[in-house]
Amino acid sequence: MLSVEVAFLSSDPKRQGVVIFLKTEDDERLLPIQIGFAEASAIHMKLEGLETSRPMTHDLMMNLVETLGGRVESVAVKAIKDGTFYGIIYIERGGETIEVDSRPSDAIPLALRADAPIYVHEDVMDEAGILQSDIQAVQEEQEPNEDFIRV
Repeated sequence: MLSVEVAFLSSDPKRQGVVIFLKTEDDERLLPIQIGFAEASAIHMKLEGLETSRPMTHDLMMNLVETLGGRVESVAVKAIKDGTFYGIIYIERGGETIEVDSRPSDAIPLALRADAPIYVHEDVMDEAGILQSDIQAVQEEQEPNEDFIRV
């Protein structure tokens, strides 16, 4: 598995959503994943250190894991099938690792809240990854205030 971090978010008006770009630490590849606005907001808020007065959905998920005696160990983008990404959340509880099926768009905000590592299986990156230089070329063509949120 490859260790990744959130590189940036970009709105995708054609699909009425947002694309999150995960970047590897060891090479120049990025993995773009289409996510919804709510999930993008949860990611953005955590990365910017913004708090809400009441728990948002991913805060609630984190509270449930911790209240039930667990700890988010890591998350992974484990597969891509027919253009759909599949994720998994690894939760440690009582010395046992529990695997929970998840959308990557839910696993990633949870990992950020838990300060847990995010991984991508090598075959997923091989199939859907793109070069960072290709994204930089697209960004340079955009107007400075267009919808790229760099982190």
